[in-house]
Amino acid sequence: TLKILHDNGVKVFILSGGIRQIIEDILEREQIREYITAIESYDLLFDKEGNLTGFQRPKSHNPENKNECVDLIKREYRLAKDDVLFVGNGANDEKVYLSGVDTLCINPDDADITNQTVWHHSIENCENLSQILEFCGLGKERVKCEKTY
Repeated sequence: TLKILHDNGVKVFILSGGIRQIIEDILEREQIREYITAIESYDLLFDKEGNLTGFQRPKSHNPENKNECVDLIKREYRLAKDDVLFVGNGANDEKVYLSGVDTLCINPDDADITNQTVWHHSIENCENLSQILEFCGLGKERVKCEKTY
């Protein structure tokens, strides 16, 4: 799915309250890092001896206000609100609707998918990320790449 998005000119950003080093390790292990435009998440901080000394908050957003980061991405890449689909799964993603972009909740954790002001679309049981392609305007007839990953 990430390759299909990439091959169709779709930029993918990860905005997470998770740890950057873990996210990057998974992306590298799965050989999909090249399909991600940018990652905004917590960084683990280490001293010269390699001992963990703390965490650094994401540079461009508070994980509870991801809408701020979405607004920055829209400005930096000159994107209209209709050019962005935000995919999330939890209550910490719900403020993104404030940025005016289309929102999709997949496999909701603690998100209220019945709130259509916050979540414009939802996939309650997303078993394969290719299910999001239709929300990106990439139905099977428009996909350039015939393989799915």
